[in-house]
Amino acid sequence: MEQKSKAVYWVWLSLCFPVACERVVALLEETDPETFYREKTAYPFLKPDDLKAVETVSLERAEMVIRKCEKAGGRVLTMEDAEYPESLMHIYCPPPVLYVRGDLGCLRNRLCVSVVGTRKAYDYYLSAAGNICYQLARSGAAVISGCAVGTDSYAHLGCMRGGGPTVGVLACGIDVDYPKESHGLKEAVVATGGALITELEPGRKVPAGYFHARNRLIAGLADCVLLGQVPLRSGAMITANAAIDQGKDLFCIPPSSIYDARCMGAASYIRDGAKLAFSAYDIVMEYLNRYKDTL
Repeated sequence: MEQKSKAVYWVWLSLCFPVACERVVALLEETDPETFYREKTAYPFLKPDDLKAVETVSLERAEMVIRKCEKAGGRVLTMEDAEYPESLMHIYCPPPVLYVRGDLGCLRNRLCVSVVGTRKAYDYYLSAAGNICYQLARSGAAVISGCAVGTDSYAHLGCMRGGGPTVGVLACGIDVDYPKESHGLKEAVVATGGALITELEPGRKVPAGYFHARNRLIAGLADCVLLGQVPLRSGAMITANAAIDQGKDLFCIPPSSIYDARCMGAASYIRDGAKLAFSAYDIVMEYLNRYKDTL
């Protein structure tokens, strides 16, 4: 009961601030959520809108959010919980709260590969992504993606068909059916020992411009990122850049055409040292020593 009580204050704090807010990071360096709720100290780095939210967002609303999460079959993880992924503690603006369905323990002591690419990918990229993720699963790795159509779906499905766990990082609340085409996929991810996670409270639809923030989580959960089809100015490049900022390795499926701008978003990364992945072998060999007990 005491642990759930602490979670209420963490959820309350997350409801008071925008997603991926640097001021939350600064606040947690000064105090903890329960103390801040009781004292409501007006730290100089807080904005007027923050202070207004602190006064108007109720603890009852946070309790309702937790109940909605539980009703959806999920649970709340705070930065104080042992199951909260250690890798997310070191990214830009770690989420104070995660809403989770399934088993995040599937990522522990295991090579984790995030896979991103355009939703309208060519068959070549879909086939390659699915096959590489199948091979990764057979090798003992886990696959992380965004549960969208296209590249994401093939990554998740390939991993599951290889018998491996996969984690979907959602851009909406844990109970929101988005995108509708991925409903069955998300259920399968949980049923096969994987997990769905999001930093957005239940009922929250995709906020405008949120994918940029969400993609820091996709990169943050993984040891490396595999790029599928990446057009110039693709959203997948946001994840790739987040991975670089986090010091993660980048792998790229070889471009199908150097004359097609819809394939060449990966070119700059390859020039800067990203490695080509012709199969899972090219990824797994880089991590054998680190994960010798599970790969």
